[in-house]
Amino acid sequence: MNDQLWQSVRARVSCETCGTQWSAISNMKEGLRIGLVGEERQTVERAHLIGFMGSEVPGVLATSWLVWFMEHAARNAILPYMDEDEDSVGTEIQIQHSAPTPEGLDVVCTARVIRIDGRLITFSIEARDNREQIGRALHKRAVVQRARFARTVARKMGTG
Repeated sequence: MNDQLWQSVRARVSCETCGTQWSAISNMKEGLRIGLVGEERQTVERAHLIGFMGSEVPGVLATSWLVWFMEHAARNAILPYMDEDEDSVGTEIQIQHSAPTPEGLDVVCTARVIRIDGRLITFSIEARDNREQIGRALHKRAVVQRARFARTVARKMGTG
């Protein structure tokens, strides 16, 4: 998709996570394109560890935290291209968590935009610790208008 189209992209998106549907003109800033890269760096702390294998096995990074790191890497890639009233939410992730990472090691997740379909953006993500690749993922994020998303959540909670 060429960058000029982002000035006025008509999109229809249904978010699988929250059920929100909209058809709107995207106001995203110019520059959002395939190939953009975002990164998230974290040091594995006690709160990030699994603890269910007993005291004989050292705690390692939980997959749920790896997903959190990956989502933030993807968000970091596109956040500079969102308008003030926009953000993004994860809608899908396919992950391979391939190696353990103990407490104290650093994790770097690098997300690259590989597809743009209206407000739905797909990323390829790689995660590495100080020693090796520890995971890979395909991840999709939907660009949302914050106020509209907040209203959707409020309705679900019965407060809106």
